[in-house]
Amino acid sequence: MHNRHRRPTASAWSAGCALLAALPFGVPAHAESFTLGYSVGFLQDPFQVIQVDRTIAEAKKAGLKTLPVANANGDPGKQIGDIHNLIAEGAQGIIFVARDSEAIVPALNFAESKKIPAVSIDMGPAGGKAAMVVRADNIRMGEDACMQMGKALGGK
Repeated sequence: MHNRHRRPTASAWSAGCALLAALPFGVPAHAESFTLGYSVGFLQDPFQVIQVDRTIAEAKKAGLKTLPVANANGDPGKQIGDIHNLIAEGAQGIIFVARDSEAIVPALNFAESKKIPAVSIDMGPAGGKAAMVVRADNIRMGEDACMQMGKALGGK
């Protein structure tokens, strides 16, 4: 298993926008008719939970219909099944955080065969078609965190 796991740090809103931008004709005229699926490899830490919550909240705020989030609980095989299930439930686009960059490939091939765009957060897949990979600038975020810490400590 190739688990080039890093904590996803991409903005939840960026991922949603990226998915909408990946649609063949842009944002649907009636966003409420667009159904979003979200597949996460695991929800074991607060960051993952916050990212999922913010993504879904922003999608709803934008008028999208959202399916229940699929949590693979660290099982790459389950994540493949989760993506198949999201598509079967009517997802017209998928946002995913892959548990395993190689194991996710069959799920992406299936999504592509159904003409469903899939946007990856943070870790790009080893193959298959991801409409987009949304990544953060970790160096910049570290700099910002240090600046905020310096401010909080009064420059000490």
